[in-house]
Amino acid sequence: MQPYLQVARKNQRSFASPEGVRQYGYSRGSFLTITLFNMVLSSILLLLALPVMLIIALVVKLRDGGPVLYFGTRLGLGGKPFKMIKIRTLPVGADKLIGAEMLSHQHKLTTPFSKLLRDTRLDELPQLFNVLKGDMDFVGPRPERPEVYAKLCKQIPNYEERFRVRPGLIGYAQLFTPHSCPKRIRAFIDNKYVHLKRSIIWDLVIVVFTGLVLTRAVLLKGGAFVWRNVVKAWLLKDYMERRELERVAQRHASLCLRIFSESDQVCQGDFTLVDMNEEYVKIYSDMDLADQSIRIYRLENVSRRLGKKKRKRCTVMGEVVRKRELPNAGPRFVYIIRYKAISQLNQYLVDQYFLHKSIV
Repeated sequence: MQPYLQVARKNQRSFASPEGVRQYGYSRGSFLTITLFNMVLSSILLLLALPVMLIIALVVKLRDGGPVLYFGTRLGLGGKPFKMIKIRTLPVGADKLIGAEMLSHQHKLTTPFSKLLRDTRLDELPQLFNVLKGDMDFVGPRPERPEVYAKLCKQIPNYEERFRVRPGLIGYAQLFTPHSCPKRIRAFIDNKYVHLKRSIIWDLVIVVFTGLVLTRAVLLKGGAFVWRNVVKAWLLKDYMERRELERVAQRHASLCLRIFSESDQVCQGDFTLVDMNEEYVKIYSDMDLADQSIRIYRLENVSRRLGKKKRKRCTVMGEVVRKRELPNAGPRFVYIIRYKAISQLNQYLVDQYFLHKSIV
């Protein structure tokens, strides 16, 4: 028997009795109230989102002719598997290629349009049907794939706490951390939610807040997508260099390199970090870095929040893949460096504070 099915058999209780309801962190009254709230709000949002989903479905169908919807097995209340509905953003059969891994750019399975859907969470609109059906709440820990749970999550202390409540369309960990955030950190955030007293007002506040954040993301990212792929490339017939990964400008970021030369002497210096994506960083420098191995021992970003400066640092490894000499006065060279975080925690720091992958 699969590990996640053992959890389901062990924990599953019927909600027909008050004891079954309390087993999963709900009082009987709150369970019925939240269920009614889910049915009413999901019905309203489905009517409002229907035109958007029809347009997206038409584009998905025209692109490759495959199915529009994807039905993936997820673990729900009590560890019981259910079918979660999404708009398909990956090729048919991609789940077999990914297996128990987390999807990343290295799988090379996304297109600019599918990446837009995933970044703006528009692909998750059909999950309103799951909320209406009763498989999910609006707010709660995000449902986990059985393969990921069995391989990466089962050994995390208290991870099964999430199965005490229904999974959510909106998760605290999903809202405030990028997808690469270590599972232990995400589980800690989700478990804090599980033990909170359920409140319809608070759930409604989170839904409205998330709606405003995603509306802003749709306008910004959608506008950029239309400008690059429709207006410039199609209407204006403008040549564009096609890039699989989106570059993120770094306004207040710096990079400090530790350089190992052929004579094993170590020198280090600070450089201007211009932009980066999930695989490369672009820097300006007066130092010649040709034929040298590099350890980027500090990426530093300074951000302002609520009037205060916050410095975030992380460590990655890197190698120069392209060098160009600049003709104008100022920095002598521009370099493209392929980098890789030295740990999962450092990858999370890169995604959160340099690539800004979290929703908020």
